[in-house]
Amino acid sequence: MAIDWKRSIFIGVAISVGLVAGFFGQPYIHGNERAIGVIVNVFSVLAGFLVAVMSIMGDPTGFVARNWRFAEKARPAVYSKLLRQKYLFILYLVVLSLITIESLIEKQLPRIACIMEQVYFGAAVSAFILSLGLPSALMKIQMDRHDEMIEMRRKSAGIK
Repeated sequence: MAIDWKRSIFIGVAISVGLVAGFFGQPYIHGNERAIGVIVNVFSVLAGFLVAVMSIMGDPTGFVARNWRFAEKARPAVYSKLLRQKYLFILYLVVLSLITIESLIEKQLPRIACIMEQVYFGAAVSAFILSLGLPSALMKIQMDRHDEMIEMRRKSAGIK
């Protein structure tokens, strides 16, 4: 299995930017209920969108017109894409969980709450950057399906 360097660099940049944002951005969200609310709303919406993308991506009806060998050959690629989306979804849930836990402990454990703010803000920035590829992934899925439909209609019309 070859390493996808472009994807690896993108992930590395997203994590690096998240670490810097978490370290330097914490004062901007500390006690800022409006900013925290925006983060919660954005990740709630992203989580719903990601579930829709995963449903579309994992729908096996796209292989109905093909033989079983094609579907079997495509399975590892579909699995790999779904696995990446699953990890992104888990990251969304981690961000939301950290915000919830931080809000519960902020009065009793203010120092730990500040560290948690750094962690969740950094994770939120990283997750947001990683999410920038979702529209392209959805567009590719839909265009592949469109191309498949065109190919099927050409074949049924006897056009090569």
